[in-house]
Amino acid sequence: MVVIGHTLGALIDSPIGARLGAFRVHFFAIYTFHMPPFFLLSGLMVAHRLECGTAPFLRGLLPSVVWPYLLWSVVQYMVVFALGSAVNTPAAQYWPVVLSLPWNTV
Repeated sequence: MVVIGHTLGALIDSPIGARLGAFRVHFFAIYTFHMPPFFLLSGLMVAHRLECGTAPFLRGLLPSVVWPYLLWSVVQYMVVFALGSAVNTPAAQYWPVVLSLPWNTV
């Protein structure tokens, strides 16, 4: 839902979006409910994961949070960079942005 919501938001804000009025309803529907359930489910899961100890919990974040973040950021930025001026915010540099992902989000 997060990816779909962000994609719809970007489409709506783009020059193409002027003709996509129906997507605004879907965008509004997603943003009305998607974050509260996300936080609720995250909170319900963390207690069980902490029972195993702090170190295993932190190690578990690598494949479940860090890797998806890096993978998605690189793929997303690669597409934005490849599309050039066809996107809302064109990318000027590739490697400096990709190498700064650990401390600077796309």
